[in-house]
Amino acid sequence: MEWIPCSKQMPAEGEYVIVATDDTTWVETHFVEDDMISGERMWFSANADADPRSLNAFTHWMKIPAPPTE
Repeated sequence: MEWIPCSKQMPAEGEYVIVATDDTTWVETHFVEDDMISGERMWFSANADADPRSLNAFTHWMKIPAPPTE
């Protein structure tokens, strides 16, 4: 799997993906959806305690790999 630049393509709405920024080595699982209050398209964390982030918060994303088989 390869990182996809957000500037080229965004994931499908509601699809959980791994996201990253240019200046960090950590990744988080997020999905894109319209915010219920503002109506703005945002990144939402799989961690329910985290606040939504603007679409420009991350630079790259990739699909979550399949789990190990062994």
